[in-house]
Amino acid sequence: HRVPVADIVYVESIKHRLTVHTTVGAAISMVSTLKAMEDRLEGMDFFRSNSCYLVSLRHVRGVADQECLMTNGDRLRVSRPRKKAFMSALAAYAGGIR
Repeated sequence: HRVPVADIVYVESIKHRLTVHTTVGAAISMVSTLKAMEDRLEGMDFFRSNSCYLVSLRHVRGVADQECLMTNGDRLRVSRPRKKAFMSALAAYAGGIR
């Protein structure tokens, strides 16, 4: 499956199986690692919010406590150790700085 990067809301990893969640509601599954996907999407405004999720900063609607709300309505956990870096990346993205 070819999915435009702009259409990826987030990538979820469960037991070496990735699910790519898209803006059109489609969920595409594949066997791979989150690290491999992270490497493929490097420099494209994605952030590893915890051990299970790689989120598109473009599709983050808001952040509350340890969760980020995505444009598709899903709430994803942001791990405590990654929260500060996540907030910095989100602020840089929102400000147009990389």
